[in-house]
Amino acid sequence: MRRFEFRDGSSAKFWAIEVDGTTITTRWGRIGTDGQTKSKAFADTAAAEKAAAKQIAGKVKKGYAEIAQAKPTAPSAAAEPTKPSPPEEPKKPSDTTKQMLRICDLHISQSPGRDRCQAIRDLVEAGADIQGRGYQDHTPLLSIMKLSSEPADLASARFLLERGADVRAVNESGDGVLQLLVTTARSTFDESQAELFETLVAAGAERGPSHRHRGRPLILCAAFQAGPRMLQALIAAGIDPMATDERGYTALHWAAMSDHVVSAQFFLDLGVDPNARDNEDKTALDTARAKKSKKVRDLLKPLTAKKAKVKKAPEPSAAPSESAPAVAGATRRFEFTDGGAAKFWEIGASGSAVTTHWGRIDTAGQSKTKDLGSAEAAEKHTAKQIAGKVKKGYAECRPAEGEAAESESTPVDPARLAAALKENTITPDSAVGGLLNPVPETWKEVFHFVEGNLDPWGVESLVQVCIDSIDAGTPRRLDGDQIIKAPFFHHGDLVVKGHLDIHSTFVVIGSVTVEGCVADAGPGDSHVIVTGDLGARAVWTCGDFHVHGTLTAEVVYGHYNDGTLGGGTIRARLVIEDDHLVEASVEADHHFESDEYGADVADEIAALLVPEVCDPDEGVDSGALFAHLRAGKPVFLYG
Repeated sequence: MRRFEFRDGSSAKFWAIEVDGTTITTRWGRIGTDGQTKSKAFADTAAAEKAAAKQIAGKVKKGYAEIAQAKPTAPSAAAEPTKPSPPEEPKKPSDTTKQMLRICDLHISQSPGRDRCQAIRDLVEAGADIQGRGYQDHTPLLSIMKLSSEPADLASARFLLERGADVRAVNESGDGVLQLLVTTARSTFDESQAELFETLVAAGAERGPSHRHRGRPLILCAAFQAGPRMLQALIAAGIDPMATDERGYTALHWAAMSDHVVSAQFFLDLGVDPNARDNEDKTALDTARAKKSKKVRDLLKPLTAKKAKVKKAPEPSAAPSESAPAVAGATRRFEFTDGGAAKFWEIGASGSAVTTHWGRIDTAGQSKTKDLGSAEAAEKHTAKQIAGKVKKGYAECRPAEGEAAESESTPVDPARLAAALKENTITPDSAVGGLLNPVPETWKEVFHFVEGNLDPWGVESLVQVCIDSIDAGTPRRLDGDQIIKAPFFHHGDLVVKGHLDIHSTFVVIGSVTVEGCVADAGPGDSHVIVTGDLGARAVWTCGDFHVHGTLTAEVVYGHYNDGTLGGGTIRARLVIEDDHLVEASVEADHHFESDEYGADVADEIAALLVPEVCDPDEGVDSGALFAHLRAGKPVFLYG
C-alpha cells in the first residue's frame, strides 16, 4: 500500500492507496491514528489503475509527499506465486510502549512524580519505543511537557533525550515541546520548568524570535502565567519580548489578563510600552481594569498616559453609500460577485497609514499598508479608494450596528461552576481550569480568551462546563450580514437574517438559524461550536466546526485544511469532503467523501451542478459555488 503524508503548520495527515485487481482500497486520517478505510470496485483492472493514478496525482497536487516503503525481497525463480498481501495496517504501539505513554501523561497517570522517572527507565529497558505515539499523537517527551511541574519531569525528559527522543517532534495540532511546556508553565514550578526549557533548547528544540503557539507568539503565552526564570529563559533563547498577537495585544496586555504583576514588571523593565494600544484602542491598563486585575492596574496606572478627548465624529448614514465616511481605525469590507467572480476588498485607516486586504472570497487574500503622511491624507485616500470600488460594482458588507460585536454577558454562578468542574473532572491547574481561576464575572469574558489558550478538545470541555452551570437562555436575532471578528458567545437560540462569516471563536449554547450562508476562517482563526441544531442555505468550513445536533443545509463543503466538521447528523442535498475530516452521520442525496473527491468525479458533478460552478480538474470551483449561493442563484441543474 503506497502511503502519502501532508505536514504543514498544524496539519499532519496521511493517505494510503492500494490496487488489488479491480478493487481500490484507500485509508486516510490524522497521522498517529488508524484513520478510515474504504474499498471501491471498478469494471476492470485498467479502470482501477487509472482511477488510482488520478487520485495519487490529486494528492500530490495538494502537497502530499510519498513515504518510501521498504522493498520486499525478490522471490527465487522456483518460488510459488504468492497471493497479494493484505492492506498494510498502521503500526500500533506495544503494550510496554502504551504503558509508558500512560505514565508520561500526567492527566491520567496515577504514579507519584518521584516514581515516574524510574518507571519510564524500566519500560525503555523492557523495549518500550521512546518515539511511540499516543493520545493526540503525543510522544512520551511531548506528554511530559503538557503539565510538567516536578524535578522528576526534568530527569525523565533528560533520560528520554539521552536515549534519542526526537526533540523536534510535534503532535497532531502541530505543537512541539517548547509550545507545550511554555503554555502550561506556572510560577509555582518556575525553576524546574525553566531548567527544562533550557535543556530542550540545548538539545536542539526548534525556536525563533517570533516562535508561535497556534498563531500566537510564544512570549505572550508565557506572559500570562509563567514565572520570571522561564521568562528570562525565553529571552535568552532569542524570543522577541516586543511581539504582539493578531488583536494587537502586547505582553503587558496578557499579564494584565491574569493579574500577573511579576510578569508585567518584567516586561516593563525590558521596555514594553505601557501606552501601546491594541486593535480596539485599549491599553494594558484598560485590560487590567476590565479583568479586575488590581495588582497590574496599580502598577500601570501611574505609567499610562490618559487618552486625549476628541470630538465625536458624526454618525454614518444607515444605508451603505459611495459617500459613507471612513471611520479611523475601522475596517470596511466590500464584495463583488458576478458570474464566476467572487472577490472581496477591505480597507482601514489608522493615523496616516491605510491598510487594504483583498482576494477571492473564502481565501486568506493579500494585505498591503501604505503611509500617506497624515491622518487627513489617509482619510481622503480611503474615501477615493472606496468610491472606485463602488463604481466597479463592489457592494459593502455592513453588519447591523453593535450586534455581531457584542457577545451575551451571561453571569457565571461560582457555586454551579465549581460543581460543573468537579462533574467534568477538570482541575484548577489544567488549561480549562486556568481560564476559570479566578472565577470570571461573565461567560463572555471566558470565551473572549479561549483563542490560542485551548485546543479543540479543551474548547469542547469548556463548553460542557458552561452547559452544566447555566439555565435556559434567551433567543436573539441579528439583522443583516454578520462578520464575526471577535470571540462571540450567546446563551440561547440565535437567528441571523443574512450571511454569517466567522473569523474568531463562535460559541452558541442553543440552536442557530441562518437565512444565508455560513463560512469560517480555518484553524487558528476560528472555532465554531453550536450545542443545538444549525440550519443555513450552505456551510463552508476549513476549520473546527462542531454542531452537536443536526446540521441542515443545501450544500455542505469541507475544505482540505486540517480541521474537523463534527456533530450529530448532517442533512444536505450535497456534501463534499475535500480532503476534510467529517465525524458525523451524513444523510445526503450526493456525498463525495474525502478519499474519492477529485478523482473521477468531475463528470458526476458536471451532471449535477450548473456549469459556472464546475471545474474540469477539481470537480467544483468552491469560490464560484459559494458566490452563487450567497447571491441566491441556483446551483443545481435540476430541482
